[in-house]
Amino acid sequence: MSAEAIGLSLEQALDRIDAFRAIHEPGGVTLEAVLCLQESVGIDDATRVLIRKRLFEAEGPADPRAMVLGLIIGLLAAGFGETDPRN
Repeated sequence: MSAEAIGLSLEQALDRIDAFRAIHEPGGVTLEAVLCLQESVGIDDATRVLIRKRLFEAEGPADPRAMVLGLIIGLLAAGFGETDPRN
């Protein structure tokens, strides 16, 4: 994947996160909304267990929630890259 395609995929992923935040944050993000966002990038119950063990229970990053958001953005960007006909 070219640097241009990566940039485009990342921009699309960040746009998707901005849209999610615009819809949900004014009234508060519900657990259901977060689960739907996670499912949209392939994070299921088993993956959530792995994330919890690696980021929240172990001595993971200082802000594991930010790390999970980064994972979601990366997965979204990868998904957009897979559908880009230029790749």
